[in-house]
Amino acid sequence: MPANSPIGTDDEASTGDLPSDGGRLLHLRDNSAENAVGFLPLAGLRAEIVSLLGYGFQAFGILFCLQWLAAIGYFPFMKDRLLGLVPACLGSGCGAWLAWKGVPGWLWKGVVESSRNKFLTLLFAMAGIARVAAVLHFPWEPLVDDAQLHRYAVNMLTGGAYGSELYRAFFPPGMSFLLTAWYWLTTPHPLAGKMLNVMAGLAMTYLTWRVGRSMVREATARWAAVYVALSPTLVFYTATLGYEIVLGALLLAMLALVLRPVASKAIQLLQTLALGLMIGGGILIKPICLLLPAIWGGWQLAVDRRWPGVVVRWAAVVCIAGLVVAPWTYRNYRVFGEWVLVSTNGGVTLYTANNPESQGIAMAIRPARGEVDEVTRDRICKQKAIDWIVQNPLDWAWLSLRKMTYLWGTSSSIMSVISVDRLSPRIEAICMGWINVFWAALWPLFAVATFKTDIWRRWQAWPALLLVAYVWGIHLFYESMSRHHVPLIPILALVAAAGLRGARTEPASSLTSAD
Repeated sequence: MPANSPIGTDDEASTGDLPSDGGRLLHLRDNSAENAVGFLPLAGLRAEIVSLLGYGFQAFGILFCLQWLAAIGYFPFMKDRLLGLVPACLGSGCGAWLAWKGVPGWLWKGVVESSRNKFLTLLFAMAGIARVAAVLHFPWEPLVDDAQLHRYAVNMLTGGAYGSELYRAFFPPGMSFLLTAWYWLTTPHPLAGKMLNVMAGLAMTYLTWRVGRSMVREATARWAAVYVALSPTLVFYTATLGYEIVLGALLLAMLALVLRPVASKAIQLLQTLALGLMIGGGILIKPICLLLPAIWGGWQLAVDRRWPGVVVRWAAVVCIAGLVVAPWTYRNYRVFGEWVLVSTNGGVTLYTANNPESQGIAMAIRPARGEVDEVTRDRICKQKAIDWIVQNPLDWAWLSLRKMTYLWGTSSSIMSVISVDRLSPRIEAICMGWINVFWAALWPLFAVATFKTDIWRRWQAWPALLLVAYVWGIHLFYESMSRHHVPLIPILALVAAAGLRGARTEPASSLTSAD
């Protein structure tokens, strides 16, 4: 395998390497009939098709890198805040230096060559201290969307109904349900809810390493986990009651199950059950999870010969997820007299991002003719948005570029959620700059990994990379803000960590850590 493409998987029982032909030989290092992640190897035409798919992924990776660079560079001009170029350039320079020169040798050894227990202990300590400090430092009382989630949770805890008089199903209920259960165990105070996010952040940090070991090398997975532990974006989001950190941890937990080796039928049944429950919970938190069975099921159909078993497994996942969501859907039917699967904001967020006055982000809209409640408003807005896109394709295309700039050009909009003018402008500016230095440092490493390694052609990485492509595609149409990329930061970090100089030149034998 070429020295610049040593991104194998990290299976504890193996010490070899994967082929560098983009997955043409779809088996791991043991050449057995059933490989370590439970998929039978492919041969012939299907192997060739999967190999071609790998190059398609590579092409998307290149496109993604270019639009990410354009978004980071253009965002300060679009917002008329040229001072924002300073953290963007500083972060990009740091990322480029790490890709070219690598981290200092003593630091590399401290992270990569320490025992697993020592590494995880220090990792949890860093992540926990940073997040608790953020929760205690920033204002406790939520004031924007997360204030609604908190209010709904407290109301349900005291025997009330979910939602308000005007918004009975506008916000997906999953995060409020989780907060209600947590408040029942602890106390209905925003500080308690934020401590739940601290635990979700610790889980996200651990799962970054855990999932990374199925996608890339041990060293790469460790550095990605370190980034997630210290990322100001993820640390500061912990100081809110929003869904982003919980959803990010949940997506990683799903990926861990999708990529987990299957030891027996009993274990596979438990994994299927757990995956269905997680996807169902994810749908209630954020309805974009609705398509995850199709995305990941399609991936497994592409790389596994046992099609009947794959179809049965993912059909079971869909049924289990449906059983999780069904009670809420029935509740909506009882409330509105019409079937509403999860929430009534899909059409609204589509319209706010696609109309003659839109800037691609959230905006206030006037009541439409024929609107009598939130269900009819949602449907009317959805149809108006579709009509506008069809009638104005060039305007939509231009607006989609703005959406991509808002989504990928910055990571600092969290400060407006945390502050709401409660922090001094100086403190807010320092925090925003620090966030964007870390954010901008990712893309040069991400680009090096994309151009200099074959990570985009690794079929083991496709379930995670498909999430990136999925969110990217959704926000070509729906309103975009930087918070929408927050759950994906661990995946971006895993790819970026593969661009570190040390990760690209790591010996093929150093696949596992010292224990």
